[in-house]
Amino acid sequence: MTKFGELEFERAYYKNINENNYVYILDELLGIEKYERVEGNLKGDILDKSTDVSYKKAAELSTPVDISRETVKKIIRENGAIGNLKIL
Repeated sequence: MTKFGELEFERAYYKNINENNYVYILDELLGIEKYERVEGNLKGDILDKSTDVSYKKAAELSTPVDISRETVKKIIRENGAIGNLKIL
């Protein structure tokens, strides 16, 4: 998922004969981690917006793709706590 919508692509699974394991070359070139579904810029935008509005609203303001509140919660937990409390 990106800021502009959902991105679908196909990739080939190759055997790396030097390290004797299997890899997706496209994932390595683009820097996509295993099981990553939300791109980094979108995560940052969601984190920024979630300091001011609800999880659901932060997702709606960030991308046209339907992202669950649970996914937003996971993004926040991956990056630590957000400081949305004002100290007087």
